[in-house]
Parts: sequence; structure tokens; C-alpha cells
Amino acid sequence: MCTVVAKGNYIGRTLDYECSFGEQLVILPKGYLFGLIHEGEIRSKHRIMGICHIAEGVPLFYEGINDSGVGAYALNFPRYACYNKAREGKLNLASFEVISYILSLASSLEGALKMLSALNITNDSFSDSLPPTPMHWLIADTEGSAVIEPLTGGVKICKNPVGVLTNSPPLDYHLTRLSEIISLHPGTPENRLFKNEKQPPYSRGMGAIGLPGDFSSVSRFLRAAFVKNNTVTSDEGEIESLFHIMDSVAVPLGCSLSESGEPVSTIYTSVSDLDRGTYYYTTYKSREIKSISFDMSLNDRMQVFDI
Repeated sequence: MCTVVAKGNYIGRTLDYECSFGEQLVILPKGYLFGLIHEGEIRSKHRIMGICHIAEGVPLFYEGINDSGVGAYALNFPRYACYNKAREGKLNLASFEVISYILSLASSLEGALKMLSALNITNDSFSDSLPPTPMHWLIADTEGSAVIEPLTGGVKICKNPVGVLTNSPPLDYHLTRLSEIISLHPGTPENRLFKNEKQPPYSRGMGAIGLPGDFSSVSRFLRAAFVKNNTVTSDEGEIESLFHIMDSVAVPLGCSLSESGEPVSTIYTSVSDLDRGTYYYTTYKSREIKSISFDMSLNDRMQVFDI
């Protein structure tokens, strides 16, 4: 359970799960070497910053941005993600290599889409203890966003007109469901039932009656789209505004249960400033907004920060 919202220069994300995997925030220097299973070695053309799980010294990114203002975010995509064997003539990347590849080489969203036009996502494991996780991805820069979805018929890459992504089903289904809320608004509803009778509303906010409030992926998509498009930035600024938007889809501990009955919660919430190269984050246990920026990076090695 995760939600990503891309809005202008900013990308917000919640990571919702029943346990933590020891997430850490890393900054990688320009020239950092990645060894890929099928595509050999690549050296990053950019500095990279993001949240990951580090296994055997390798950062396995949940999300990240680079110093050219490109962001890439992985979200769980169960029942729909379809990975394949490596194919000749394709760009063969394992699922855990997708974000590293994009952020290492892409300088813009359009550049990333051209670079990934022949993408094939393979079924390779990182290790015996870390099999491939079913994922789809959102890529964004300040001009817009796109989604990568590995489906049965192949990898589908398309622009994302609303800049929101959650989990399964595929993006097309979420976009179709948007038709259910297109009449909703933050104001007072018009009385169309008895036009000659005065029936004053008993509360503010009744124009949004029908907006789903549960924590399913489709409901979070609809709610995030509505809140994103109606939130007005206050004097606090854009960063705080994005955190407020993400709060609308955050999961309090126990309000959703895993298949095994474990309570799920929003482990962390992040907001990335693509222009300034700064990462902001909070955790379930600490609502204080903390930040890390590329200005803090060293030129010669990976830096690791606990969150």
C-alpha cells in the first residue's frame, strides 16, 4: 500500500506496510558504479538521493531523485506485474535495477521515456532471500509524469495525466474510476432536487460527499487526485502543502490489516523538491519534518542516513 503524488516541482509519497525493512536515505555521488545483471556496468551521470534498503552494500531503491530533477518511485503491483526472461534486442533490467538505471542516466522525463522504449523487466532475483517484488513505477520531472507497468502483453509506458499513482489495478483502471468523482467539489452543493425549496446544508464540505474514505488502492487514488487538485497552498509553503496532501491517504496503525492479520501503517512519508534537490520526510513515530539535500553530499562515496 503506497501512494505517490507529483505536483509541479514536488513529489510526495507514503510507504504503507506492516513492517519496516530498515529503510535508509542515501546520497550517491556522480560516477557511482552500478553492476547490472544483463546490461553490464553503468556509471551514474548524476548524483542520486533516495530511500532504499541496502543489501550486500547495494542500495535497492524504493524511490529517489537525481540532481537533474528526475524522480522515480516504485509501488507494489500484485496480481498484475509480469516479469520475463531476458530478451535479445531489449533493454533487460531486473525490477530492482529500474530506479537505479533511470536516475543514473536520465536528465528529463522525456529523456527517460526514450531511453526505456525497449524496456523488458526480467524475473531475476537480487539474491535467494530477496526474490523479485511485483512493482510498477512512476517517473516525473517538473513538466509531468509517466507510469511504467510490466503487464502480460509486455511493458506499458504511458504519460500520467493526473500525476497520482497507488497500487493494483493498472493505471487505466484508476483513470476510468475518476469519472465517479468528476462532479465533486470543495464547496456547497446546489439543491437540484427541490429547486423551489430552501434546504440549507447542515455542514461545510458537502460538495465532496461520495469521495471514498477507505484505504484501498482505488479509493486512495481517487482521494489523492481530489485533494491534490483542490488543496490551496497556505503561508506554510509548498512542502507543508504536499505533506498535508499525503496525510489524506496516510494509514493509521491498525486501520488496514495485511493478509496475515498484521496491522499496516504509513511507515514514512516523503516529499522531494526536484528544483532544490532536497528530500523531506517524516515517520510514523516522528511527525517532525527532517531534510537532506544534495548540498550535503560528498563527491567520492555513498552517504547513508538513518530515517
